[in-house]
Amino acid sequence: MNTDRHLGIWTGLIAAPAFGIAMMVAPDYLHASRNLSGWLFWGGLAAFFDSTIVIFVLSRRAKGGKKMLSWPVMLMIVGVALFCAGAAGYFRKDSAEVAEALPPQQQESSVVDPDISFQKFSLFWVEVEKEKFQLGIVAKLFNTENKSYLLEGMTFQRVAWAMHPRGGYYIRRYAEFPDQFEIMEDNFIKGNDVGYYKKLLPIFIEATIVGGSLPDFVFIGHWNLLIKKRSFLINPLYYTCFEDAISVEQWNSLLKPKSNINIENLNYSKLPESVN
Repeated sequence: MNTDRHLGIWTGLIAAPAFGIAMMVAPDYLHASRNLSGWLFWGGLAAFFDSTIVIFVLSRRAKGGKKMLSWPVMLMIVGVALFCAGAAGYFRKDSAEVAEALPPQQQESSVVDPDISFQKFSLFWVEVEKEKFQLGIVAKLFNTENKSYLLEGMTFQRVAWAMHPRGGYYIRRYAEFPDQFEIMEDNFIKGNDVGYYKKLLPIFIEATIVGGSLPDFVFIGHWNLLIKKRSFLINPLYYTCFEDAISVEQWNSLLKPKSNINIENLNYSKLPESVN
């Protein structure tokens, strides 16, 4: 009879924390109101720790010169560890859900775009294979801040484009693919300084040049700069398209002292708002 009574008491005490945890997660299943959810959570939390203290005290209480078994305490220690892990996951998930529920404007309200201006860009037709040309860009950026940045990439989403003839040629094929972020050469921009950054765009033509130069290529759209895994919009002011096709070797040597092409000496024009 004594044993049955003790077993019943231990079972009830061990079940109390389980009930407390159930009350804590009840708001997720009952979809209770804000006030009721608070009472359920904090009430369950109090029941959990109160039961833990009671079991610890009773387990250390001496009876007949012998201490009672300590396995309930060990069980409660395991329960506390599980509770802490579960509570951490619960609150982390809850905070993430709250952040996702906010409008993008509120999520980014505390994030300020770097003050980097896109001053101008130069376009080059690079002959990657015989009579196959890929469009390359050299962008001039100016960082007006005191801090430096690492540029993780730059992409372009075209809105409109036009080709203006500058010679005689036969274009057999034009191909354009979606632009993607990729690490650019010399992608470090110092504070209060300018930087030149180049990349090959996914725009190709296959053409035979009869005489003169390749066409002047004008395009307008959205330029996105990627810094610290965050993309923001930048708009260029001026542009130019180099008259002659250049080789891959010339493209690789651009921006280097050995290059025979001076980016600053090219003839730039104001980027139009629309193209015909």
